[in-house]
Amino acid sequence: MTDDTLIRRLYVELGARVRTRRAALDMRQEDLARAARISRASVANIERGRQQPPVHVLLALADALGLEMGALLPTRAELDAHLAAPHKVPKLVNIGGESSLMSAQIGELVAQLLTGAASFLAAATPLGSAATGPGSSKAPQAGMISPGSRTRTGGK
Repeated sequence: MTDDTLIRRLYVELGARVRTRRAALDMRQEDLARAARISRASVANIERGRQQPPVHVLLALADALGLEMGALLPTRAELDAHLAAPHKVPKLVNIGGESSLMSAQIGELVAQLLTGAASFLAAATPLGSAATGPGSSKAPQAGMISPGSRTRTGGK
């Protein structure tokens, strides 16, 4: 029996093969869609592995790409090997309107830093703790930001 991960990988690989061949032919998605008699959105979704095309669409895509239909389909061994291989997928990040790829190692480092920073801040700052909330007898220390306020207390 096949599991969902294997099926998902099948369609991702199929889409990658369609996209690779289309690009090698210097063909636009619109051109492939017209030749295969499907929508451009379907081509885009198939290339991303999001759409599961029926066999007659695979045949039309293969014909439009000058391939045998079997060339678009990975073998079971290829799927199993791909699933067994470790993947370090770069993440697309957007900072200040600029997008760039971030490697998996950098992503892990940032996650560790953020987790550590959150833990450090939670331990070091009395904000949000019951001891400094309304009705508390403990007053905020000088220079600390009062809960519900954007001004510093007693500081310069």
